[in-house]
Formats: sequence, C-alpha cells, structure tokens
Amino acid sequence: MLKFLLILVYYDRPNIVKNALNTIAALQSDNWELAIIDDGSPRPIQPIAEEILKDHISKVKFYQTGDTLEQKIQRGGIFGQYINKAMDDSNADLVMIVCDDDAVVPDALINLSNWFEANPNAMYCYSHVIPYDPTRQTAGPHLPRLPHGTNHFGPINPVCQVDASQVVFRKICHDSGNVNYPYPSTCNLDAHTFGQLFANYGLAPFSGLIVQYKGWFPAQLGNRRASPQDMYNTRD
Repeated sequence: MLKFLLILVYYDRPNIVKNALNTIAALQSDNWELAIIDDGSPRPIQPIAEEILKDHISKVKFYQTGDTLEQKIQRGGIFGQYINKAMDDSNADLVMIVCDDDAVVPDALINLSNWFEANPNAMYCYSHVIPYDPTRQTAGPHLPRLPHGTNHFGPINPVCQVDASQVVFRKICHDSGNVNYPYPSTCNLDAHTFGQLFANYGLAPFSGLIVQYKGWFPAQLGNRRASPQDMYNTRD
C-alpha cells in the first residue's frame, strides 16, 4: 500500500478539530504520517492532538508558524511555506490535505492507494466530499448531503471547482518542483496549487470515491473572495 502524508493546517478551532483528529485515529490503514501546522493559534493544537493521537504520536510532526493575526492580515499567511517543508521532510508517496473541519472516511487511504496503484500514470485525482455542519454534527454516513457540494463525475480543471481536501497528489509532483504552495498568501491557496497541477498534468481524474466529510461554513467551498479577516475568524 502507498504511504500517505496527511497535512492538517489549524487555526484556533480546538473543538471542531477534534472530529478531524478522531477520524485520523480511526483510519483502517496505518500507512500514514501526519504533519500538523499550527498557524499561530492562541489555543494551540498540540496538546489536543497528543491526547487524541496518543497511540499514533510517533507518526505526527508538529510545525509552528509563529504568525500573529495582524501579520497574516497585513501580508498574508506563511503556512504555505510549512506545507512545503512538511513535504520536503516526508518520504510518503501521496499527499492529502485535511482541513481542521474535515472528517476522513475510515477506508479512504486504502481506497485511494488502490486507485493510484491501478492508475500508475495519474499524478493526481479528486474525490467527492459530503458537506456537513461541524458545529452541530459529528461526521458519519448517516449525514445528509448539504446542497453546497460539487457534483462532478469526470475529469475536470480543478481550479475553483473543488475544495482543497478533495485533491490528492503524488508527492513526486512536489519533489520535481511542479507543485509548491505559495507564501505569503491567505486567499486562493488551494486554487493556486491546483493550477500548478493542471498546468503540468492536465485535467484531474475523478477517483469515483467519497473520502471525506467536509465542514461547511459561509465563504467556503468555491467562494475564493474571502478577506483575510474572514479566513481567520474563529468559528468554534
């Protein structure tokens, strides 16, 4: 099975992020490592993650940007620099972004690994997510789909068509210099990265899978015009 680098960028949502961490702890595959990037949060994630992931802590690496809210608003966030470093530090085969309001389906890594092994020429793919309200619900198969999700079923240009958590790519895309996260940047970070994937590797194939439940808030899932202040508002 291919090895995954899961990258979780966190800012000050300590209750919501517990759902993401619990689903990572419950993954059916152990072939993963987790990079947690705390973007200067006043309520840090490390003690929360150390408790929830205590049985997997050897596979977790913590990064601290040290950014203040004022710095992020003035010049954009620098967490893209730390995403790049996490990829540089990893020997994984595949990269998946897990937002702090996401929940990963238990067999997601197994199914995605099988997909990439069956499609050796594919450098990346997108999958479906099921949106849910993480402030009210715990993710699970019983949750109805909210009307804000994507409805693609074939190859697409992923720029502004899918959310960051829907795209998985081979780490060689980064190692070859074709994919690097921009910094400083606050808005459009995933769209910028998807643009690099599209420019170098063409349309994003559809995996046919549902791999995550995606926490939905206003100014999310396709709205890439949010201000830096909106991006860092605490909703937890």
